[in-house]
Amino acid sequence: MTDSIEDSSAPLMEHLAELRNRLIWSVTAFMVAMVLSFIVAEPILDFLLSPIEQAMRGLGDPNPVMQYTAPQEYFFTLVHISVVAGLMISFPVIAYQLWRFVAPGLYRSEKQAFLPFLLASPILFMTGAAFAHFVVTPIAMTFFLGFADSYSVLAALVPGLGDATTTLPATEIAPAVSESGIDIVFQGKVNETLGISLKLIVAFGFCFQLPVLLTLMGKAGLATSAGLAGMRKYAIVLILVVAALVTPPDVMSQLILFAAVYPLYEVSIFLIRRIEKRREAELRAEGLWDDEVAPDFQAEAFVWHTEPDRLEPVATVSRVDIGLLVGVDRSRDTLLANTRHFAKGLPANNALLWGARGMGKSSLVKAVHAQVRAEGLDLKIVELARDDLPSVSRLLAQLRAAPHQFILFCDDLSFSHDDQHYKSLKAVLDGGIEGRPANVLLYATSNRRHLMPRDMIENERSTAITPGEAVEEKVSLSDRFGLWLGFHPCSQDEYLAMIRGYCAAHGVVVSDDRLQAEAVEWQATRGARSGRVAWQFFLDLAAREGVPLRG
Repeated sequence: MTDSIEDSSAPLMEHLAELRNRLIWSVTAFMVAMVLSFIVAEPILDFLLSPIEQAMRGLGDPNPVMQYTAPQEYFFTLVHISVVAGLMISFPVIAYQLWRFVAPGLYRSEKQAFLPFLLASPILFMTGAAFAHFVVTPIAMTFFLGFADSYSVLAALVPGLGDATTTLPATEIAPAVSESGIDIVFQGKVNETLGISLKLIVAFGFCFQLPVLLTLMGKAGLATSAGLAGMRKYAIVLILVVAALVTPPDVMSQLILFAAVYPLYEVSIFLIRRIEKRREAELRAEGLWDDEVAPDFQAEAFVWHTEPDRLEPVATVSRVDIGLLVGVDRSRDTLLANTRHFAKGLPANNALLWGARGMGKSSLVKAVHAQVRAEGLDLKIVELARDDLPSVSRLLAQLRAAPHQFILFCDDLSFSHDDQHYKSLKAVLDGGIEGRPANVLLYATSNRRHLMPRDMIENERSTAITPGEAVEEKVSLSDRFGLWLGFHPCSQDEYLAMIRGYCAAHGVVVSDDRLQAEAVEWQATRGARSGRVAWQFFLDLAAREGVPLRG
């Protein structure tokens, strides 16, 4: 044990030593670049302030002036500039040291995939920074100064107004003495003006990294061209929100950032599409590519599977004839009417069938589906396992485009205290942006009315700070079902009626006295009466009588 620890510590110490060396080189490069930048910090400051200088001269100020109000302010402004410039100048060295540290742990294919992005990132950042400095900052400065000074606005809007006033004698252009009111003039501070310029440069530089980020996600399989194309409307809103947060509060600079970044989003989609095509070609060459086939909705029933996502047709549905379901008349009629409305394209409610186990909840759903199809209505049923609920959005995407009506059937639906699957279902039922497709209706069965154990509800209520809200999130899921159909334990007469119905349907002939005696004895050994117990007794009876089941 000790030897193995000592053996494993050697590579760790080597990695730490290598990391130390790379950090030393990076910090040294940064310090040298910062010192060199400090030497020329004043010309850099003049360069960064040139947009506001041009804006002030363009608005009629012949002698633009910046000020500082603290003795140390100008010095620290130059230090600020040298830090930013030093980081930009030393970035190639820092990136190279990072690459030298990471590269030994990468495969050749990973190096080839990652290196282009490492090279493209600084290029895109500098492109965004240049766009911000030469295009956006002058527009923003002109807007702010023109908004604050009405004379500047007039000078900007009326060509030649500023030039005309400079030709007048000094006595004519001297400001008149005001006997009332306050004159508002611009006296810019160096650090605040520089802060606006640097904020725009950094914001545009990072926003121009969008193709790098999305393309990397595409290579890693975290994003697809189809997915990004389908999210365009959300991308537009998100880019506008980011533009409002990272740019000065004027509409013009926000729209310019949007106009610059959104094309990069489209470029990202194009690059990911090329990556996907290249990956598909490689997999085809290796014989590993499976062509996706559109779902074939010829069957009447399907089971949803994941990994990979697919709808598996069901050749023969295991179901009971609706006429053999005893003791559930009201639930049967309600669910049948709701399903008929849905199959005809009329409004219908999602349904939750809850209650005693073995009382025909699942059988009723399948029997209603068969009855509606027997009436000539186009209706498919898709079974979704509880564990596959996180994939329900992908399933709905396939069903949404199909020219059929679908019952989405989730059997034995319930959730434990730490189960998060219910969140996938809540948005689909009622609260999502897209919501439930018009051609999909959800039928679920559960032994629990609120889809969670009563002891868990009571425990969360007793320990919560706000008891009334403790279980609201999970309990609200059952509220999203428009129909609640309760199933309760059957009486002995109903239990015997079920068995008699099965015997008549499958041709099993026994005396009623014998049937009743054996059926009562059977249910006594099970400790309960239900439709499931009745069916189990009938299977045993049919086998003993040597009668095969029909259909």
